[in-house]
Amino acid sequence: MELPAWLANEAAVLIIAVSLVMIIVPAVVFGMLKRKAARQPKMMSNEELKGKLEKINLDLDSPES
Repeated sequence: MELPAWLANEAAVLIIAVSLVMIIVPAVVFGMLKRKAARQPKMMSNEELKGKLEKINLDLDSPES
């Protein structure tokens, strides 16, 4: 059984469109997630935080704080 030309064309367009969506959508989502992760501030390690607290002479155990 041979497909009519219009049906074959519709099927080809549909296959190409689905293929492009499967390639483009993950690339866009990955780029958005990468950009979002780059915008978030970097978490300080425990040692860096202790060093910063010592540098500004902040005593968290004092009764005034």
